[in-house]
Formats: sequence, C-alpha cells, structure tokens
Amino acid sequence: MTLETNSAAQSSVPAVTRAMAILDLIAAAGQAGMNVPEIAKSMDLAKSSTANICAALEGEGMLRRSDGRFTLGRRILSLAGDYLAPPTTFPSSTPYAGVPA
Repeated sequence: MTLETNSAAQSSVPAVTRAMAILDLIAAAGQAGMNVPEIAKSMDLAKSSTANICAALEGEGMLRRSDGRFTLGRRILSLAGDYLAPPTTFPSSTPYAGVPA
C-alpha cells in the first residue's frame, strides 16, 4: 500500500484524500501530464476508481484532458488567485449594508 492509499484509508473522506493525491501527482508531472493507468499504478488504485476521480476533477475544472493525458486545469489557477488576492478590508467607521452602525 502506497503512502497516498494508506492516508486515504485513514481519512474520514478517502475519496477527497485520493483526489488531492492525484492533483499532487499530476502537478509533479508538469506539462507532460499523466494518463489513468500511470496514475493508478503510482497510487496503487484500481483504474476504474482512478478514472472516476479524474473525471470528477475534470468536470470541476481541476484537471484537463488532452490526448488521454491529464494536466492541471484552469480552476487551480483561479483558486490560487483567490488565495493570493489581498483581503478586502473596510474602514471600521463605514457601516456595512444591513448592519447597524
């Protein structure tokens, strides 16, 4: 059992843990990406389970597929941009809409 599979077995939500491990693995592969058999072998998972997780991640924009190989999708960049954006702050003297001053 690999580290990713072992972590998923101990997780309260193994599918999410596996999905995150797949994202990490594909990120490490860079622009070359990986296909389902490569991902499944690296993670010691069934190809059908791997394909289902990859399809769900692709549907959410987290992965993209080209010629049967997966690379990171645009939604990763969108989330990174949201994380890196400066927080929106308001002066404490400005009342918020619907909140009494």
